[in-house]
Amino acid sequence: MIATGTALGVYLSILRTEKTWQRFRRLVLVHNVRTRDQLSYNEEIAALQATYGDHFHYLPITSRDESDGTLHGRILATLEDGRLERQAGLKLTVDNSHVMLCGNMSMIREVSEALESRGMRKHRKKEPGHFTTEKYH
Repeated sequence: MIATGTALGVYLSILRTEKTWQRFRRLVLVHNVRTRDQLSYNEEIAALQATYGDHFHYLPITSRDESDGTLHGRILATLEDGRLERQAGLKLTVDNSHVMLCGNMSMIREVSEALESRGMRKHRKKEPGHFTTEKYH
């Protein structure tokens, strides 16, 4: 689950349902904001980590400042240079991944193209795929 800014709220609502935890072996929540002080829902995310342990991984990314405990840069850059996957402890592949993108349109466009270059395709009702997108305003 990859979010920019306030789009994080969409994923938190999904993570509040038990069905989500039963459906997936491992859930990774990536949240990209400009500065560390824009990272939100810290207590709720900490509670998810405490409850679900290795089943859940939270990966904050800041694009304008560098700070301990976060990756630095834009989501696309961390995906392209491998930092996102190394930090999350997984490899995004057509065989083992479904990526959800929610946030600003340029992130969705850029990351969708990067995923397509890996052979992943957008999920559609009649044609299951490897990633889902949602615009968030």
